[in-house]
Amino acid sequence: MADRFVRIAGGAALVLLALFVAQPYVTAVLFAARTPRAITARGDLAPAEASTVALFAQASPSVVHVFAQAAAQG
Repeated sequence: MADRFVRIAGGAALVLLALFVAQPYVTAVLFAARTPRAITARGDLAPAEASTVALFAQASPSVVHVFAQAAAQG
């Protein structure tokens, strides 16, 4: 009796694990777009975005763009 329960529980666990692993692939196949989206024109900026752009344009001569780059090895 206990051996049967262990086999059934183990089989159920394997099925659940297989479903969990396969879920991203099944989702990609079932819900993938068949055709690309149409490109639409972008609307005007929101007032907050426009004010941020204006502020940056005004302050840009004194703004420094800092970025990090990984050192090349070899």
